[in-house]
Amino acid sequence: MRKEWKYYLILGGALLLLVLVEILTPKPTDWTFSLHYKHKSPYGTYVLFESLPYLFPEQSVRPVYRTLYELKDVGYAQENILLFAADFAPDQQDTEVLWSMLESGGYVMATARQFGGALADTLKLETEVKLKETITEENDTLRIQESLYYFSAYDSSRIEVLATNEAGKPVLLRFNYGDGALLLSSVPQMYTNYFMLQGELHQETAQSLNNLPLRDVLWNEYYHLGRMEPTTPLRFLLSASALRWALYISVGGLLLFIFFESKRRQRAIPVVEPPGNSTVEFVQTVSNLFLRNSNHQEMAKKKIIYFREYLLSHFRLDGDWQDENFRERVAHKTGKSRTEVNEVFDRLTRLQAKQHLSSEELLALNQKIDTFYSQEAII
Repeated sequence: MRKEWKYYLILGGALLLLVLVEILTPKPTDWTFSLHYKHKSPYGTYVLFESLPYLFPEQSVRPVYRTLYELKDVGYAQENILLFAADFAPDQQDTEVLWSMLESGGYVMATARQFGGALADTLKLETEVKLKETITEENDTLRIQESLYYFSAYDSSRIEVLATNEAGKPVLLRFNYGDGALLLSSVPQMYTNYFMLQGELHQETAQSLNNLPLRDVLWNEYYHLGRMEPTTPLRFLLSASALRWALYISVGGLLLFIFFESKRRQRAIPVVEPPGNSTVEFVQTVSNLFLRNSNHQEMAKKKIIYFREYLLSHFRLDGDWQDENFRERVAHKTGKSRTEVNEVFDRLTRLQAKQHLSSEELLALNQKIDTFYSQEAII
């Protein structure tokens, strides 16, 4: 057992060392263009998401992962909807729902580097990249080559330009439809952490969002990240906090049960009493039976039979009680005197001839045979 503990200690130390190395090793910067509100990487949108309560005071801000068609079904048509995507190309159903939302007073802001689908066809949207900027850190250890898009074509008869880039190209458009409006931005980078924390760029981001009315905000990343739902078959249990904690507690309890109850258990060994020698009890019972019935003759016959079997098994002697040669051989082999042998055999002969025996005669026979059995007399 002590040797096993040594192995466990070495294994635990190795795992602890591996964890410390993993924790202390500097992690490379994640430059993934995620646009996810929980990511603090340069192209995440954590800073903007946390700043929205200041831009839309006393309004709720909720992340959702639904299509525009699904948002209409759940009654979110009148919210400020922020759509983030690298390429935004809603299908025909989503586009029809978008028009319906705008007509009924909804405000939607979509930021993407490229636009496609029915929306782009209707508004004649096209984007191009012409401006590439190189952002260099002071120590020249970080160089970022960024591609910034702008709208190269749009329906100018219905669309208003709200902002342009340094080259005077439009990057933020507004399309009023019904009682609502659609805002289109071709520079999703300006809403990411890196740009929000660079100088005064966050003011431009805030100005673009000021075109939205003071309403609740739905932060929708579906067109970039999908539904962000667990793909596990347990996603229904993981979807609700109560069910999720119930699952965690159940799994934890099961692991604890396995940990504490997995040890091999020795079943209690029952105490087995050795079988008792009931021969004496059996003999006593049979004797009491014969004694109760006063069948002394039968008991004498059995004693004689047993005595004959004794001579045969111990001395290989068998013969007639009255045969003198037989008596002589018995006396010779058993070491008894001839007189003693004659007394026993004569008594046996007489009792065999009787039809009835008294208890005294039976007792005398028993004593005589027991004396013959005595070890002192037998060689």
